[in-house]
Amino acid sequence: MERAEAAERIRRWCAAHPGTVLFDPTDGKVFDVFSGKTLELDLGALAAIEERDNREVGGTYLVLTWEDGRALVLASPGLAFAPDTLHTGPLASLPQAVAFRDFAAVTGKLRHILEDHPDEAPTREEVDMAMFCIAVLDGARRVGFVVDREEGELDELLGLLERRGAPPGS
Repeated sequence: MERAEAAERIRRWCAAHPGTVLFDPTDGKVFDVFSGKTLELDLGALAAIEERDNREVGGTYLVLTWEDGRALVLASPGLAFAPDTLHTGPLASLPQAVAFRDFAAVTGKLRHILEDHPDEAPTREEVDMAMFCIAVLDGARRVGFVVDREEGELDELLGLLERRGAPPGS
């Protein structure tokens, strides 16, 4: 796919979906509005761009696939990508695509549990939430995002979880 054609297709989708993803065709960077994260796209190495209907919430999303198999989705929640379970192993409730909104929602819930209920024993659910977050960050890193800030946040939560001990039955 030619760089100019790819840039125009991405530009058109972003213009039709304001407030989710911004695109600068001059440098090939996308900006995830929710997270404030920027990612430079290698437009010359794109193998395909496919616009698909979102049957769950309506509208469309745009799937960018690179020659090396990596994929990035431009969708209403922002930039989405496949989670990576290399460091977590398979996770039962892991969706095929995640976004930084998912990370924020799960870390917010986990922070509430760990900080507002410090005397309660940890549960398997809390460990699973931490594993989910690891898979999200590994997936984000795989497509090229810098996730230092989010890793720091997750490290803090993992420290709180470790101080509470092992969950029952582990």
